[in-house]
Amino acid sequence: MRSVAALSLVLLTLPLNAQTVSTRCGTEEVRVGTRTIDLLLLGCGEGFADNVLWHLDRADSTDGSLNSKVTRTATGKGAVVYLCDTGVMRDHDEFARADGSVVIGSIAVNGFGSDCPAGRNPALDPCWKTDAALSIYSHGTATASMIAGRNTGTAPDAKIVSVFMETVGTDIDGWIRTFDAIIHHAFDAGTPQFKTGIISMSFVPNYASAKDPNFPAFEKKMREMIAEVDAGGNADPSGKRFLFVTVAGNHLEGNGDQCDKDMNTNLFPAGLGASIDGLITVGGIDETNRVWDRSCRGAAVDILAPASDLLVATANADEPTAGGRVAVFDGIFAVSGRRAGRR
Repeated sequence: MRSVAALSLVLLTLPLNAQTVSTRCGTEEVRVGTRTIDLLLLGCGEGFADNVLWHLDRADSTDGSLNSKVTRTATGKGAVVYLCDTGVMRDHDEFARADGSVVIGSIAVNGFGSDCPAGRNPALDPCWKTDAALSIYSHGTATASMIAGRNTGTAPDAKIVSVFMETVGTDIDGWIRTFDAIIHHAFDAGTPQFKTGIISMSFVPNYASAKDPNFPAFEKKMREMIAEVDAGGNADPSGKRFLFVTVAGNHLEGNGDQCDKDMNTNLFPAGLGASIDGLITVGGIDETNRVWDRSCRGAAVDILAPASDLLVATANADEPTAGGRVAVFDGIFAVSGRRAGRR
């Protein structure tokens, strides 16, 4: 189960020297597909009129007002985020740093399916066949850029591990094995060491109303990881713990609606957000600081984060460009940048 637009803003960060940057940017339209319009990102600074990066402006606002700039008092240094989604374009410009990409690895317990050519890893190199599929397979890249994007991220010094969930879907056993793989990765000597890892779930197992008998196994595993585990997943007060962040979901017309008739979240594990310390359910707001009209809500929602008309990264980066590009789909702005070695 995928949530298209409610993107999690994760802010478990370590304090560093404050950084203040403008959130005003300039763009220019470029059509790159039948249904996709990209915007050439001309640059950001006080000379531009539009507050394109309003989600960052909102992140440091204490009174709800916007001032067209963001002051990062923390940048995510030392944080590792396991992103359960549709894959992340590791070589996207937004993730490039002097010492390499902030996307440091991938996990895929059920393989990758048949949509990508043999030998290609869609967890780190998403692929698609149509414009409609582009919006799906850009979702992980978009979410990752909200976390650690160079221009678009709240915590640009955080590290991302792409956890490919397209082939897991509602398979609870697959979810449990994915969590075990995350634990294994967290204790690997090559992984930056941390005390608390972050698991961001834009993909979730199913609708809460399905009352799946396997949900208790999922919840039990999640609670164990929140409480601290060793490398084998056993309870250990000196082990590592995990913070889970999940989406409240979106109001969608038809059978795919992720809200109930009262607009309350109808997703699992989102409905547990208020009852579990260590699980955060995120709903959406718009630029006016109001609840986004497509966001599910309710008592289970812990926090609200920007969710509409966002400048984020997309996997549509076939053509090299000097400044990076931005695509618009489903009401979400998305920046797509060049990458080296595109096949």
